[in-house]
Amino acid sequence: MTTPVREHQITAHLTDEEYQRLQSFAAAQGLDLENAIPTLIHDQLWDAQFAASHDLLREMADEAHQEYLTGTLQDVSTL
Repeated sequence: MTTPVREHQITAHLTDEEYQRLQSFAAAQGLDLENAIPTLIHDQLWDAQFAASHDLLREMADEAHQEYLTGTLQDVSTL
């Protein structure tokens, strides 16, 4: 399922050094500058979301491990 994309416009004020870093990032990723900023934003948001999920992932892993140890783990591939 594809998430619909809405176009939003943001103005950023960059120092010369930041702009050069953005150009370098875009070149390294094979992107034009127009696509470099959305790529950076997407990556940062995904990283933040993943980092916030560590507690939940740890809880799920602990629960699965306990089920494994007690022999109550159910193989969903056989359902």
